[in-house]
Amino acid sequence: MTPSAPVALPDLAIERVLSVPVKPAEAPPRIAFTVRGEIAAKGSLRARPWRTKDGSRSGISMVQSSSKAKSSQALVADRLSAVMDEGHLRAIEGPVSVSMTLYRRKPKSYPKRKASWPITKPDIDKQARLVLDALSGIAFADDAQVVRLVAEKCWGEPGVDVLVESWRQL
Repeated sequence: MTPSAPVALPDLAIERVLSVPVKPAEAPPRIAFTVRGEIAAKGSLRARPWRTKDGSRSGISMVQSSSKAKSSQALVADRLSAVMDEGHLRAIEGPVSVSMTLYRRKPKSYPKRKASWPITKPDIDKQARLVLDALSGIAFADDAQVVRLVAEKCWGEPGVDVLVESWRQL
C-alpha cells in the first residue's frame, strides 16, 4: 500500500451567525364573555307556501319555528360586540374552538339533595346553533371555521358562558 496523497478540501464558506432577538410567543386569540338571560333554541326553519289572491305569483318563505330565537340571538350578538369593542379584539381567522356552558333555572319541583341534570327541552344542539349563529360574522367570519365545539347544560342563573379560541393543534 502506498501512502495516499492528501485530499484537498473545498473551501468552506463560513457563515457568521447573528443573534436575533426572538419575539415571545403570542398567546392565541381568545374571546370570553357571559350573557345573562334566557337563551332560546334556534328551532327549525319551516317552509310556508304562499300565493297571491289572483294566483299570478306564488313561492315559499322560510319561517323560524321559535319566536324567541331572534331576540336571544340579538342578545348574544350585542354582548359579544360590546366585549370585542371594549377589548379592541378582532375576528379570529383560521380554525376556531368554541366552548359554551348554557345555564337553566332549576324548577322547584326537582329534588334539592339529589343530583339532577337539565334533561328537558330546549335541546342543547339547538341552543348551541343559536349561539354559533350569533358569533358568526363577529367573533369569526363563518361558523364553518369551528373545528371543535363543547357545549354543556347546567343549573344556574339563566344565560350562557362562551369561550372562543383560535384552534392550534400542536
